[in-house]
Amino acid sequence: MGRYLRGMHDASTPEKAAEALASYTGQSILVSGGAMRDGRIPYADKRDVLQVFHRDGRKLHCHTGFMNQEDADVLRRHGASSLMMDVVGSEETMREVYRLEHRRMEEALEAAASAGIPLYPHILIGVHHGRILGEYSAVDTLSSYDISGLVFLVLIPPPWYTAGPPDVDSAVRVMRYALEKLDVPASLGCMRPGGTYRDRLDAEAIRLGITRVVHPSPRAVAETGAEVSSVRGCCIEYR
Repeated sequence: MGRYLRGMHDASTPEKAAEALASYTGQSILVSGGAMRDGRIPYADKRDVLQVFHRDGRKLHCHTGFMNQEDADVLRRHGASSLMMDVVGSEETMREVYRLEHRRMEEALEAAASAGIPLYPHILIGVHHGRILGEYSAVDTLSSYDISGLVFLVLIPPPWYTAGPPDVDSAVRVMRYALEKLDVPASLGCMRPGGTYRDRLDAEAIRLGITRVVHPSPRAVAETGAEVSSVRGCCIEYR
């Protein structure tokens, strides 16, 4: 299982999906990859697993990877409540980080947008080895789509990266630009560095008006005087 998925339950078969659901008390279900070499999470090949989730009746939030139209159709038929995918604004980042051509992201965004399911794009700030490269362009791209919300993430560099995450001020500038450009609810999602970085980032996000923050820094909450309401669900949800 991939580095960033280690905290998730294995639901790769109907039996494993049912076992995971039996002990899970959250109000919604988040389904993610690993992705295939073409960037997609193979939902079209996992109809039996999706059926288990659909029968469960809870909201079904799906990370899509760079999906194709067949995957989008399968998720619609199996009751997906939302679609979530990375939107990448740089061709260089797509080639060097994702090892794909930029058109794969463009095709996936079109498929997701045409599915008739609420779409919550993710912008992973600093994904290109900690650099800001294409994040603003990704926001500009999204301004042409009907999206239901936006999720900000900040790179937690894997061990083989020689650079750290982008500095907090650069990440905040991206978030501010997106909030001014896109009139949609925004969340600060699971992936972001911890420690003093998170303290500063979370405080600045709250000051920007972001009200959906996954596991907010206690120091940021105290510093901003924010009122916290806990939700056992996905980053895009309110109570």
